[in-house]
Parts: sequence; C-alpha cells; structure tokens
Amino acid sequence: MQRRLWTTGLSGVSVDGIARSAGLNRPSLAAAFGDKDAIYAQAAARFARIMDERLSRALDNQNLEAALRSAFDAAIDVYTARGRDGCFVICTAPAEALTNPVCRDILVQAIDGMDSTGWTLSSCAD
Repeated sequence: MQRRLWTTGLSGVSVDGIARSAGLNRPSLAAAFGDKDAIYAQAAARFARIMDERLSRALDNQNLEAALRSAFDAAIDVYTARGRDGCFVICTAPAEALTNPVCRDILVQAIDGMDSTGWTLSSCAD
C-alpha cells in the first residue's frame, strides 16, 4: 500500500486501487486500516520510522565526514530502493497539503522533525 501511495500520491489512487495493491477487498482494507487518509497517515508514519532509524544509525559517528556520508548514503538508499521515488512525505504530501488536513499535518510534522533533530555540527568532532 505504501508503495502505491508513494508512486501515485494520495489523490492518484483510489481506495479500490489501494485494496488491490494490498491483496484485500475494500471492506477488509477499511476494517484493518481505516479510510484513505488513515492509510496514508500509517504509510507516512512507517516511512518516518524507517528514516529515523536509518539516519540515527548513520549519524551515530563522531567523525563529521563519516556521519554525513553515512546519512546521505542512507537517505539515497531509502529514496531509491525500489526506483527513483524520493522521499515519501516530501514527494506526496505537498500536493495535498492545501486541501487535506491529514497531509498538511504530516508535512508540518516532517519538516518540524527535520528542524528539531537536535543533531548539530558540533555533535561531531574529529
């Protein structure tokens, strides 16, 4: 489901399309995951967990150059693992943010999260 949303965006796929990609019928999808906005929110949260884990691990290095190389490599790996899809949130949420409060909230949280990581250049020392 996340892959389908990632490549089409929220408005680019129907609930039936999401259900087909998950191998479920529409009622089963709704019972398991909720409506289309809830499915998107869960996919975005999953992506955020993956990125947080990968970037935290990459930045856990006292050498600035090594930390930055690892962080960029981790991001590129996630963004290109199944094609040239880029960042799930940044590539899908902005298109919907003006009209969809769920997407707007997810986008704001993602940007705020990037701004408030607490990681600074002074965290790394050669």
